[in-house]
Parts: sequence; C-alpha cells; structure tokens
Amino acid sequence: MSKMLKMTHVIMTVLSLLFFIVAAVRLFFAWDSLPDDIGVHFNSDGNFDVFDKQHIFYPYIVTIAAIAVCETFELITRKLKKMGLAVNETGNNALRTATILILDLLMLLFSGFFSGIWVDCVLTQQPMNTFIGRCACYLLFACIIAFPVTFIVIRVKYPKNKKSETVDEAAEEADDKKNTSESDEQTKNETTDKITEASKKEDKAEKEDTENESAEKESATEAPEYSSKKKTKNKSKNKASKNKKDRK
Repeated sequence: MSKMLKMTHVIMTVLSLLFFIVAAVRLFFAWDSLPDDIGVHFNSDGNFDVFDKQHIFYPYIVTIAAIAVCETFELITRKLKKMGLAVNETGNNALRTATILILDLLMLLFSGFFSGIWVDCVLTQQPMNTFIGRCACYLLFACIIAFPVTFIVIRVKYPKNKKSETVDEAAEEADDKKNTSESDEQTKNETTDKITEASKKEDKAEKEDTENESAEKESATEAPEYSSKKKTKNKSKNKASKNKKDRK
C-alpha cells in the first residue's frame, strides 16, 4: 500500500471517529435535559416517527458497526495477495486500492450521516431536511454499487493473459525461493551460533580443568618442601636441646 493511500486511510478513519466522539460528548452533556418521549427516528418526509429515549443510541450503534466492518474488510484486503479476479498484477493492485478507497468513503459517509446529521437533528429535535437525507442515502447507495462496478471495469481493463500469468508465477516462485533462502540462512546462522556457544563452553571447561590441574601440581610440589623444612627445623631444635643438656 502506497504512502498516499495510507495517509488517506488514516485521515478518513480519524474523521469518522471524530464524528462519533463529538456526538457521544454532546449526548453525555444533554442526557439529563432530554425528555422521555424524544423523537429518535425519521420517516421519508424527515419528520419523527419514533419517540423513545431508549432508542436514542441507534445512530451511535450504526456508526460503530460501520467503522468496525469497514476496518475489518480493509485489513483483509491489505493482507490478501490476490483479490480473487482473473486480472494481472496491475489490475490486482488497482482493485485493492479502489476497494480500500471505497470502504474509507463508505465509513466516512456512515459516520457523518448518523453521528453528525442524525444526532444533531435528534438532540435539537428538528426535522431532518429531506434533501440532505436523500443526498446522504444516494451517496451511501452509490458507494455500495461502486463495488461491483469497479470489479467489472478492472476485470475488463486488466485481463490476465498467459504472458502475465507466467510472469506472476515466476514472481511468486522467486518470492518463495527468496523466503526459503532467507529461512535456510536464518537456520544456518542459528546453528552456527549454537556451535560457537558450545565451543566457547568447551574452551571454558578445558581452561578450568587446566587451572585445576596446575593448582593440584603446585600443591603437590609445595607439600614435600614444607615437610622437609619442618623436619630440618625439628632436627635443629633437638640438636639445640641436646647441646644444652651437655653443657649442664
């Protein structure tokens, strides 16, 4: 997905959420002052036909549902490698881009109409302008119709011929080989790291063994020297005591 498409998606999502948040804040501050028989739904003439405070959350639920559905389908669209039509790579990318844009526009229209126009009319208890309501309905209907129309246009404009199919298969094969080689290289690096770590441990163990052997040899060498010095010292003491006795 291009940077421009990502930016458009972010802007559309933020605006849709903003409509909902503003409507929720307005309802929060106006809740205590709303009557129980407040008008919450409109007929084809723009006048209220349902009066029940408990149904005032209807436009909010529709807005959240529309945002959730559009975002889910956009996520699926971005993750799919192929969109399901027999088109070449260019057509596949064009279909993905068009689908995301239509979903973004549909999400914004739902949010703007229900959380913007509908909620404003309910909170102010003003009938809905029939022209605005019909325009919003026509736009929503046009966005829904745009899906099959876009599919047909792209299918006709970017047909998948044998050459493009061969190129796509070669590209997929190259991607698979690249992924396989990357995986093999990663496995090889992990094996090398394990071998290096094991070698370091062995070297450390050998070094410790060598140090222990050297310490044992040094202690074994020092022991006889210490015993001989002790014997010499004892002899000197015995000789000195004997000389002392003789003098006496």
